[in-house]
Amino acid sequence: MKNNDLTGTLPSSFALKRLRTLNLRSNHLVGNIPDNWSTDLNTIPLIECLDLSRQADTNHSGLNGKLPSFASKNRLRQLDLTHNTISGSIPKNFLSDVDIDAFEYAFLGYN
Repeated sequence: MKNNDLTGTLPSSFALKRLRTLNLRSNHLVGNIPDNWSTDLNTIPLIECLDLSRQADTNHSGLNGKLPSFASKNRLRQLDLTHNTISGSIPKNFLSDVDIDAFEYAFLGYN
């Protein structure tokens, strides 16, 4: 669903238990990344690739707020949050439970 001019906020609940890839790159989403996306084992539990990049542009602030830890997402391999307005420090438990042998990247630039 990348490049579709989607607008609004990310839902706090997600009933997609088998979702492995979510690519919302280059839309116009705003607001925080819901905390439960990072901590709730029942919210996108099998996610491997999450791309929420490039939400910010000259007319939209993009995703903002604090960076979630994504600590409970042990299957996560790819995370791209670039080109938003996320602020604050990186949580101490950021990606703490990912499989380091399978993990590929976390892009956080241009925030």
